Amino acid sequence: MEITKEMLDIEMRKKILYLDQSFFSLASKERRHDWVDNAIAKITELLDLQLLAIPYSSIHIAEADLYNQRDALVAFIQRFSRAHQFEPYYRVEETQILKAFQAFLADKPAQYMKGEFRLCSG
Repeated sequence: MEITKEMLDIEMRKKILYLDQSFFSLASKERRHDWVDNAIAKITELLDLQLLAIPYSSIHIAEADLYNQRDALVAFIQRFSRAHQFEPYYRVEETQILKAFQAFLADKPAQYMKGEFRLCSG
């Protein structure tokens, strides 16, 4: 018999941590500060336990263009995030504009309505 978390009445939730470009840049360098190494170790442990997701965004990749070793930085970001990524910004804007326009057509307020958060893998 297979025991599932539902049978045990356990609710598991993965947390999402957004790391900015500065952290990724510091973490990818060979010479780092102790606090960066400690943070990487703790984050890696939480990633291994699948309690944390660290998605990267299209902005991370665009900002990597400003670094001398762009390809190495992008590879590090993608490896560290374990291929989780946010929807590209243009899709987010498109969705928000579409929802606001549909609300306008339905004569409803065009305020932002909280929706389900999605991560892309791959």
